[in-house]
Amino acid sequence: KNNIEIIGISYDRKNRQKEFSKKYDLSFHLLSDSDATVSKLYGVDTYFFPKRVTFLINEDGVVFDIIKNMSLDDYANRIIQVFKNNNLIINSNDQN
Repeated sequence: KNNIEIIGISYDRKNRQKEFSKKYDLSFHLLSDSDATVSKLYGVDTYFFPKRVTFLINEDGVVFDIIKNMSLDDYANRIIQVFKNNNLIINSNDQN
């Protein structure tokens, strides 16, 4: 609806991600970072589990915001609001 592409990345192997995605009927891609290469590049690698961090990246590939320690209850709405505050999306109701 807001033209935001979502990509989830975890340490899980591809087959486990596929099962998870199917079980929860996810509408976005999951990428496997089983060797923690991406996590290390973004500075979120920990010994056992990666931190839950959201990187908001614009169309030019520039990280313009990083969200840490957010409640899952308002996760999507907060992300949409950050994109709107940075003038990267327009509320569909505002397009009339």
